[in-house]
Amino acid sequence: IISSTQLRTTALAPGALSANHAQLLNGTNSEEKCAACHQAGTVQFVDWMVDTVTNGSHLNESQHQRCLKCHDKSIPPEFALHPHSVAPPELDILTRLAASDSKRNLFQKVSTNQSHTISELACAQCHKEHHGARHNLAALTDKQCQTCHLKSFDSFAYDHPEFRNWPYRHGNHLLFDHMTHAGKHFSKEKKEFRCNDCHTVSESGAMLLVDGYSQCHSCHGSKIESSLAPGVAFFSYPTIESSLVSLTSSPQQWPKDAQFDFDGEVPDFMKLLLASDPAAHFMLRKFGPGYSLTDVNPDDPQDVEMVKKLVSAVQNLSDEVATQGGQAIQNRLRQLSATVNDQTIQTFAAGLDGEHWDQIRQRWFAGQPAENHSAPPTSGWSVNDAAFQFLYLPEGHGAPVLRAWYEILMRTTESADTDVRRLSQYLFEQWNRPTAPGQCASCHDLQHQQFVWSKTNSNRTEFAKSFTRFNHQQHLIQPQLRDCQYCHQLDRSSRPTSAEVSSARHSSGFVFINKSQCSDCHTKQAASSSCTTCHRYHVDLPVGDAQRIVDIRKEWNTKVLAAGDKATTR
Repeated sequence: IISSTQLRTTALAPGALSANHAQLLNGTNSEEKCAACHQAGTVQFVDWMVDTVTNGSHLNESQHQRCLKCHDKSIPPEFALHPHSVAPPELDILTRLAASDSKRNLFQKVSTNQSHTISELACAQCHKEHHGARHNLAALTDKQCQTCHLKSFDSFAYDHPEFRNWPYRHGNHLLFDHMTHAGKHFSKEKKEFRCNDCHTVSESGAMLLVDGYSQCHSCHGSKIESSLAPGVAFFSYPTIESSLVSLTSSPQQWPKDAQFDFDGEVPDFMKLLLASDPAAHFMLRKFGPGYSLTDVNPDDPQDVEMVKKLVSAVQNLSDEVATQGGQAIQNRLRQLSATVNDQTIQTFAAGLDGEHWDQIRQRWFAGQPAENHSAPPTSGWSVNDAAFQFLYLPEGHGAPVLRAWYEILMRTTESADTDVRRLSQYLFEQWNRPTAPGQCASCHDLQHQQFVWSKTNSNRTEFAKSFTRFNHQQHLIQPQLRDCQYCHQLDRSSRPTSAEVSSARHSSGFVFINKSQCSDCHTKQAASSSCTTCHRYHVDLPVGDAQRIVDIRKEWNTKVLAAGDKATTR
């Protein structure tokens, strides 16, 4: 009788709701409370009986679909019911990666099921409601984890594997060696090597973030600025014999004061742009990618003919820039490589005024005196009248044009044209030298075919929901942990040379964290040692990230181990 009345929802309720759900439904009547989460709460007793016989087949909405109506922001609905909320192909990739590891890791330690044939796990399998206001819906026991992870896992202290490469597996996005800085550079300057001078706790407390270049500038700023002064030559008219100028198609298109001998360098920027003109390839083929006018033998007719072709190519480039401005640069770069990003090309050519360039070169052609500048420019495009150079002076660290230049060089090394590829590879090597203008490659590294310029680690983000979680802020409450070196101890067994640092960017400079550092506090009787203390069930792993993790692991293994990174567990 009660089952057929309005009282059925109250009389048959299995228990009180947890505090969070109860708060959301506060003020609604009992029938509406049930209906908010259960479709069966909207139907009559006879419908319940039908559901029992048909196994709920006539219901048009499953229980978990109602859960996801509210939780769709924190858990993507598409894969919400799959193990760990990860797309099956991604989980298979990670499982195969774990199975292929020569040393046993946590995946292998606790799982015997490598096929992950479980297609869906309903929310209610782990989250049990109607156990009262104080019940923690998110709490999971280790036994629940071992429903799928079948091998026995009794305690963190005895069964968890050592951290043989955590948290340093992904290494640094910068070529930075802590040991060398602490033991050599800081001691030489009589400065204290303090972690919190460069690292701050993130807003959530989960991570320690790098403050950025402001901390590096005190030591590196003057060297970087000196390497860029008085600017990087973008375009230049080298000197050539006057007799040769008269033989060109446009003899008036060359500075009068640059016609007396074969001399002068061809700037790297200009060499790359000239590479789109076959006429400039003759110099490249005979003298190599580092060619200059000093290589030319004025008594060799072949050399003179090559210079004549180069002069013609330079004049064509100059005319294009004068009439088209930055668009001319964009067109030439697209001819060299189709893989260069349009935004990168636009950034590189930004601010290049064709009309301004034409005024400058016409003054040079006429042999007119240099303009009277009251003060040299501090950034942007400038002119060296004495050397007939058009220069770019970066506006400090992180200059967009220089960053775009590195990206362009990297992409043009993949050119199908042999001459272009050879030149680009040479220029790329030159600009990766520690003494190159801006000294960018001294600190910034190439990862996965792209440069990483951001100040945070490229493989870690503040809000990513990964399998492992750790909160620095909570741990720094403990007096003994306030000194970062309790956990992060410098590896004093080796101090790599600059060459070794360059070839092994993933070397952290720290010994791997020892499990005992955690298990001293994380026990069942103290700070908890359950699986979910450090591991999430629902993770945010976008499609494609699993393969990226595999690639990072392979790169770490090959580069670090090959370079002789001898970091060992304490």
